[in-house]
Amino acid sequence: MNQTGFNLFTALVAIVLVVLAALLAKTMVDSESKTSNIISDIEEEQKMQTIADLAKADALQAFNFGIRFTIERWLTKDGEEGSQSDAPDGVPDNRYVITPEIAALSWDEIKKDFARTNFGICEATATGPVCDGKQLATRAANHLTALLEKTPDVRGYSIDLDAPKTSELQELLQKVFDKSSFENDFFKVIDCDGTWAGCGTGTFYINLNLKKPDEGGYLTDEEYEKFPQIVVTNRQTGRVLKEPILPRGDVQIFVPLRLFKAIAGGMEIAKRNSSSLFEEGFKSKVDALKVGVCNSGCAPLALDGLSSVEFFDYAKYACAGDTFSGAKLPLILLIGLVTNNAHKYDPNDTGSMNDELENFVRDELLNPQVNELADSLVGDQEKFKVWRVGGNAAADAQAIVISEKSRRIQAYPQNSSANLFAFCAKVRRVEAIVVFEDSDEKYIVSNVGPAGTNRYAVRIIDTTYSQWSTFESDESLPACKTTVGEGLNSADLSCIAG
Repeated sequence: MNQTGFNLFTALVAIVLVVLAALLAKTMVDSESKTSNIISDIEEEQKMQTIADLAKADALQAFNFGIRFTIERWLTKDGEEGSQSDAPDGVPDNRYVITPEIAALSWDEIKKDFARTNFGICEATATGPVCDGKQLATRAANHLTALLEKTPDVRGYSIDLDAPKTSELQELLQKVFDKSSFENDFFKVIDCDGTWAGCGTGTFYINLNLKKPDEGGYLTDEEYEKFPQIVVTNRQTGRVLKEPILPRGDVQIFVPLRLFKAIAGGMEIAKRNSSSLFEEGFKSKVDALKVGVCNSGCAPLALDGLSSVEFFDYAKYACAGDTFSGAKLPLILLIGLVTNNAHKYDPNDTGSMNDELENFVRDELLNPQVNELADSLVGDQEKFKVWRVGGNAAADAQAIVISEKSRRIQAYPQNSSANLFAFCAKVRRVEAIVVFEDSDEKYIVSNVGPAGTNRYAVRIIDTTYSQWSTFESDESLPACKTTVGEGLNSADLSCIAG
């Protein structure tokens, strides 16, 4: 019995030991399996994270380059290829406009004005925000939603972009840009104080502030989550990892275009030099010019005050528009300051008067002045200079002239029913486009400009010339009439007030 009991007990113990051994082995196997799965999961997550990080880096670089490229093309675009109506002419189509009102602003205000007019960024003023389009937000939204369209997948993993609607993203970006502008952290110009001498570089940064509101940003978590996210999917396991493309912080986009150096140069030509186009010396010369019958007498004027040239005795000529035996005798007179008779006009013909005065201002005053100012700027700089058109620093320089009726004309014979007038014309507006050319490859994004250059244009416009109220022109004055000597020889005619 004792032997039998002992054997039963031993068998029971053996069974327990076997069960314990089996349980221990299973636990060890399960533990090893779990550990292996955890390690595998970590490895998978790390690999997916690495893929996402690489895709994010590529996408961010593509986004930065796309913004730079878009801005470059916008600022330097010259005509539409294949278009006869807007063929390339060497002068960029988009020009920063400088007026006397703009020239009176501070440099910081000019930068804000540029951001508003070219990028569509709202500008805070005392009377409320001033906005002009949504150009930059539209282009940035388009770039963000199209970033990964051509991104190749990684073996075993697919890479996609989870993007919101472009219009929704555009609104969010516009909100960020506008608020950044109001807080003066949207735009930063590098090494340029607004003067030519103090603008060694003139490139700029655009700041995309994606911080939280409590960190100095403008987007809530809910709004930030609407920005495009990279989606990495493991095709074998179906596991998905999402990562936002843009980091939750300041995204600074460096734009290596020396645009603001060109604007500083344009400001020198417009305002900040004693002989600039907006200064009194040049303006007084142009403002004094008027041609036609402009005063109480009937004799047409030459360009007064600019030359000692002796002019014809106007009293020996017929009134503008006089007719004799049905034949019109137009009065062609010499404009002063041009001794080779190159500029002539008919005081009864506004087209003739306007054209000759415009040509005179352009050829004799405006172009020489801009050339002189441009030469004083460029100096020994070889890679950033004023681009010239036909030897002139001003492209499409012009004066806009307006004419008004000044005196009634009594035609001969006195019973003529013709209702004729003499006219007075003067300069109303002067404008010129100055183009700066940068050939330094460090400041070119895509190298698609003429001969590997970028050109930037500023348009200088002055409409502050005298109004007609300053003239003595008045068609209510007594009519001018012709007196005739013997015969119809024009030398025997004179034009006097009736």
